[in-house]
Amino acid sequence: MGVRMSHFAFIHPWLLLLFIPIAWFIHWMSGRQNDSRKWAKLIDKRFLPYLLIQSRQGRAMYPPFYLIAAVMLLLALVLAGPSFTHKKSPFKNDHAKVAFVIKNTPSMMAADIQPNRLQRAIFKLTDLLKLRPKLQSSLIAYSGSANLALPLTRDSTIVLSFAQVLEPGVMPVIGDDLANAVALAADSLKGAGSVVVFADAISKKQIDLIKKNNLLKDSKIIFVAMMPNPVVDHDKYRYAGRQLNADLIYFSKKNDDDVQKLSAEISHNFKNIEAKNAPRNNDGYYLLYLVALIMLLWFRKGFLAEAWRVS
Repeated sequence: MGVRMSHFAFIHPWLLLLFIPIAWFIHWMSGRQNDSRKWAKLIDKRFLPYLLIQSRQGRAMYPPFYLIAAVMLLLALVLAGPSFTHKKSPFKNDHAKVAFVIKNTPSMMAADIQPNRLQRAIFKLTDLLKLRPKLQSSLIAYSGSANLALPLTRDSTIVLSFAQVLEPGVMPVIGDDLANAVALAADSLKGAGSVVVFADAISKKQIDLIKKNNLLKDSKIIFVAMMPNPVVDHDKYRYAGRQLNADLIYFSKKNDDDVQKLSAEISHNFKNIEAKNAPRNNDGYYLLYLVALIMLLWFRKGFLAEAWRVS
């Protein structure tokens, strides 16, 4: 599997400033390689061609200066820490964080999905938490307002007990305040994670508010459409996908494909977040083999004498 340049970074980029004094050194030393330039300060240029012996016999094919300059540049690059890879986490537990956002409105009581859209969303949530019982999760219910039902916890039993008592009558205001629900969900994660929205419909106005105010922060949003597929407003969900870079999952009645896909998306988001925040490996150390190979030439007969002559 190849390495993409988008994964490349320097661990200590400020050390690339070492290239400035090295570049000055190279410029200064290159001027000292020319014998005629040094003698021009003492002898009239008209006489130089007749007084200097133009011979390269005994000179190194690759003058020591160039080898020394190459070693200095490579060492500066190693110190800057070029990196293509992240260190792998030693932990194997499920450390993914998810905020479940459930739309709790009268429209969610429609029985076109038995027993109704809201209860079926809770069933899907139950199946997911059975599949991943150690998932860190919080619960937000929204209608005309957004309410944190449960902060982040690993206890899936508590999450389900709070979800199962949801019904539109407990909401203080009826409406569609998805933007505030997403903001509350992102805050509840205490860092980056996945925001999973179970809703029968979404509005472009709320999507625009989420994007305009960057309410997701560093989290990724996943929409689970809790409506029969023939009547889902696909245009609005696709709009949300484009505007928020959201993942879209449509309700599956006959099997648990939607739950499996949701679990996979949560894992994918977690791996991306983990990779982004994980410490990087310094892959520049491999360049030391090249440095060692170049430095073997320093043992060549006459190398130090030639280096001293031009310095």
